[in-house]
Amino acid sequence: MAWAAVLLGSPVVHSAPLKRDRIDVFQKKPVTKKRRHELTPVFSVGLNDNFVQLMNVGLVYTYHITEGLAFDLRFSYAFSMLTGLVADLRASGQEALLQPGSGQTSTDKFNPTLSRPQMFATGHFVWSPFIGKFAVGKSVVDFDFYIFAGGGYINASRPGGQLSHMAGVSFGGGWRFLFTKWFSMRVEVQDIIFSQTFANNDGAQVGVLTHSLFLTVGLSFFFPVKPVYTFEREP
Repeated sequence: MAWAAVLLGSPVVHSAPLKRDRIDVFQKKPVTKKRRHELTPVFSVGLNDNFVQLMNVGLVYTYHITEGLAFDLRFSYAFSMLTGLVADLRASGQEALLQPGSGQTSTDKFNPTLSRPQMFATGHFVWSPFIGKFAVGKSVVDFDFYIFAGGGYINASRPGGQLSHMAGVSFGGGWRFLFTKWFSMRVEVQDIIFSQTFANNDGAQVGVLTHSLFLTVGLSFFFPVKPVYTFEREP
C-alpha cells in the first residue's frame, strides 16, 4: 500500500541533514545588462601627482551592447590645488626640484601652476571578462570586473586665463556591484595620458608626458529599469 500513499499525495518528510545541506540554484541570471543604458554620477581623486591634487566630479554614460561588451562616454570637471610639498620646496629655495624630467638643463624651473587640468572628455570600449556573485547575509550581490580603453580631450588652464587643448589616451579597470535590477555601485582606476608643451628659460619648447591616475567611485542607474529577458526556443 506504500505506492498508494504516494499517488494520493502524502507529504514526504526530508531528514534534517538533507534540509540543512540544501543548495539553492538560480534558474536565470537575476540581472542582465544587454541592450540597457547605464548612467553613473562619479567622484574621482588623483593618486599620482605630488604637486597638484586633483578632484573630479562627472558623469559616465554606458550602453551595453551585450552582457560582456559596451562603450561609454565620460565627462568630468576637475578641481585642483597645490600640495604642501610645492610650498615647502619654494620656501627652502629648492624650486629646481619642480622641473619636469625631459632632459632640460638644471637651471630650468617648472611651475606646476602653468597648467592644471580643468576638464576631461573621453570615450572607451568596455569589456567585462569576469562575472560572479557573493552573499551578504541572506542577500546575493552580483558583480562583474571590466576593463576599458580609449581616448579623448583634455582641457587645462594656464596663467592669465589661457586654455590649453590636448588629446590623450585613457584606460583602466574596475568592479561593478549590482544591488538591484536597476541600481549598482562602481569602483575603478583610470589612467589618462597626455603630452604638455612648456617653454623653458632659454625659450626652447619642452614636452612633458603626463599621467593622471584616478580612483573613481560612482552610483549607477540602469534604463529601462526592468531588464528584458530573451529565451531561445528549443528545436
